[in-house]
Amino acid sequence: NVVVIGHGLWQRRFGGDTEMISKTLTLDGARYDVVGVMPQQFTFPFGSIDLWIPMRDDPVRIDRRRTSNHIVGRLKSDWPIDRARAELNLIHSDLAVQYPAADGEFSAVVVKPIREALNFVWDILRITFAILLAAVTFALVIACLNVASLSLARASARTSETAMRSALGASRGRIVRQLMTENLLLAGVGGLVGVLFAFWGARLLGPAIPEDLFRVGEVSVDGTVLLFTVLLTAMTPLFFGLAPALAVSRADLIETIKDGGRGGPGRKSLRARRALVVSEIALAVVLISGMGLMVRSFLAIKDVELGFESEPLLIVETSPPASDYADGSLLTAYYERVTDRLKAIPGVERVATTSVLPMNNELHNTRYARPDQRPAGPDDWPIAHQFSVSAGYFAAMGISIDIGRDFEPSDNSNAPEVVAISGQLAQRYWPDGDAVGQPLMIGDARDPRTATVIAVVGDIKHESVAMPSQATVYRSIYRTQNRRRFVVTRNTTTPSALAEPIRKVMFEEDANLPVSVYPMSDIVGQGTLLWSIPSIALAVLGVASLLLAALGIYGVMSYSVVQRSRDIGLRIALGATGAQVRRLFIGEGFKLGVVGLVFGMAIAVATGQAMASLLFGVSPLDPLTLIGAFVVFLAVAVTASYLPALRASRVDPLEVLRSE
Repeated sequence: NVVVIGHGLWQRRFGGDTEMISKTLTLDGARYDVVGVMPQQFTFPFGSIDLWIPMRDDPVRIDRRRTSNHIVGRLKSDWPIDRARAELNLIHSDLAVQYPAADGEFSAVVVKPIREALNFVWDILRITFAILLAAVTFALVIACLNVASLSLARASARTSETAMRSALGASRGRIVRQLMTENLLLAGVGGLVGVLFAFWGARLLGPAIPEDLFRVGEVSVDGTVLLFTVLLTAMTPLFFGLAPALAVSRADLIETIKDGGRGGPGRKSLRARRALVVSEIALAVVLISGMGLMVRSFLAIKDVELGFESEPLLIVETSPPASDYADGSLLTAYYERVTDRLKAIPGVERVATTSVLPMNNELHNTRYARPDQRPAGPDDWPIAHQFSVSAGYFAAMGISIDIGRDFEPSDNSNAPEVVAISGQLAQRYWPDGDAVGQPLMIGDARDPRTATVIAVVGDIKHESVAMPSQATVYRSIYRTQNRRRFVVTRNTTTPSALAEPIRKVMFEEDANLPVSVYPMSDIVGQGTLLWSIPSIALAVLGVASLLLAALGIYGVMSYSVVQRSRDIGLRIALGATGAQVRRLFIGEGFKLGVVGLVFGMAIAVATGQAMASLLFGVSPLDPLTLIGAFVVFLAVAVTASYLPALRASRVDPLEVLRSE
């Protein structure tokens, strides 16, 4: 017996002992020689795996029909995946002829890249990453547009200064270099703060992602990504700051000094800034609408009826080894003792055991059929999820028993086999509600067992919150010898408060058994991560873009007030009221918002269609989201314009005319 251990286990349990290779470990009562320690970056198949032992299939006893292994291969450089797929399917065709009852039941061999093969939701993740990348790009462009707008305003405000520098002999290149140096310093400081936030965010996000959720490696700031970010940060001021710098350096020296720096490039700058703000608003609308769709999907997912109650449940996972529990009687006695002791803990209401947990990314399936409707071939039999559960499981999980009775300890291997079925399965064969007492064939389609239906229970979500409930067959766990079981405790107090008392009981019963204790809500929560993580990310980016858009409108209107102070003074001197001046500038901000909204809504509709596969319970053209984004941005446009408009209405015409 040999074992290879993971780097994390080597560090945590053995302190990185360099002499580990010469030592032995006891695993499930058997001694194993440690022959290797994997490097830190090795993660296979998931992050929670710490030990690897050799696969030992007995070629004499193995049943081809009940063997389910993954083949992992490394392709040579001249072997594309399509060639490997064709070669393996050619081999499979020969085996299907040789073993029609086993290999012949499958039509083809599936060949996938390993990350895709190990992750059940890979297709959705790819779309999620693409959407998040697009969202980050939009946020970056919005920030750059804002910087460009501020650079234009700043450059225009310094027209007189640059004209004076030119008059004193500064060359155009010298002025451009000065402005670009200032932009680079600004970008450098911002980039440094962003990198610090990235390291902080990675440290915060890492522990939040469960290791069992197909996690590969650690969440960290990648060196390549960091280099890309540094280069992008350096390029941003060059790309967005060069045009304003060139514009101000081209200003006519005599006209600028004569006009006091108010005209010429300044007015052109204002038009350019308005165009930039419209672009900002359009992109921000896309992010806000995307955020709204994801948040509404997440809320819809949270409201899905699971068919069981997760909040009061605490799960205890363990697996007694054959070395200490050689036969079924010892195994049954152990779980009975554990169940009785856990029931005695204050705050524990019910206790039961099961071989599989809902939404735990494990599928145990069985074929089923009515004896009088037996399908013609094995492939024609319908498939149901299969659970082996103890007495009291339905009450502990909060699954309703619609008709019939619960399992009892007497439903063991010495008694006729009985099953409970889900409402969906019962509706298929017995729509009149007379399923209890009826026979049902389950198991291997070529050699099925016949069981009697004793109950019809409520449908549950098993594979995913977003997937529809499937037909389910429940068997008595007293007929099986499943070593790995989940002990379900239904509690009247907070589940986390009972974790230590429950763990103490488990260790007192057998200190050598590995025990994991966790709330059922954690498992359900893992199923919603595909919606919660994008929702949080898009919410952060959406709010940031909203603030940037508001800042852009505010900056444009403030600059407009400065540029048009002479006009405002004349209007007031000629009888315009403060309210009229305020309406003028608020109306301009409102127009900017409307134009940006029109473009943004068009892009948002297309983006919603691209996000369709990620949405749940909400349409890509959800009217509430689109109307909400429209109203929010109109409010932002008006609010951001109000302060500059208020400042404009308070301009003193005497001061303006005196300055002329």
